[in-house]
Amino acid sequence: MGDKVISWELGQWEIPKLPFSARFLVERGVQKRTLSAIVNQVRERWKDSGYSLDAEELNAFALEILQAKTL
Repeated sequence: MGDKVISWELGQWEIPKLPFSARFLVERGVQKRTLSAIVNQVRERWKDSGYSLDAEELNAFALEILQAKTL
């Protein structure tokens, strides 16, 4: 019975969708060669937050990364 409950609960769980789009970076002129690295950093920050950061917060983090790269 316990396995059925766990299976049902897992079936009800919705995989969180990253509330960030690489388009945000492309629109700011980020080159393809650095795009993936920045998106991965954003994804890690979101994961570390327990998937609680929203698009606005992740966009701000991406801008911080861009500013650090240009300094």
